[in-house]
Amino acid sequence: DLAAPDFAEHVAAALAGQPLYGVVHAAWPGLPRGGLLGAPDETIEEQVRFGSVHTVRLARVLFGHAGAAGGRLVVVSSLAGGRRPALAMAPYSLGKATLESTIRLLAPEMARKQICVNAICPSLVPAGMNRHQNERALKLQAANVPLGRLCEAGDVAGLVRFLLSRDAGFVSGQLIELAGGIV
Repeated sequence: DLAAPDFAEHVAAALAGQPLYGVVHAAWPGLPRGGLLGAPDETIEEQVRFGSVHTVRLARVLFGHAGAAGGRLVVVSSLAGGRRPALAMAPYSLGKATLESTIRLLAPEMARKQICVNAICPSLVPAGMNRHQNERALKLQAANVPLGRLCEAGDVAGLVRFLLSRDAGFVSGQLIELAGGIV
């Protein structure tokens, strides 16, 4: 539980003195619909907290437990974040935009320990929060992607693997879009 006050202590106990190399932050508290004016304060606060406080808490744990080889923090954001906010899900977009700013601000600080920090920003992936979309809606979404298909979980996983690898040792502070040619 990222919100638990003793979260860092639980991670430290689980590590048992071993260094921590990588953290992938893909948790998110749902996809609230609607604009900001009609959203309850608690919904907005929860979205922003996941993008900021919870992400910083994960970064602190990694920073405190990284070994001499450094490490990696990879977060999953969305195309519906800061660059292309979605008015129909404004609290979600605000939270993801906050997440993206948090990543950019953490990257220089984390670099002191050779830790690279990046965000993956996929377009709609028909899994997780989006798994209940109907087939017609998914086909309409895919028709708007120049590559002619939706982003798949494997596309995200492949980029996560790269960003966790030693080959990505100079990639930090980036918001990498998986957009299939959407510009």
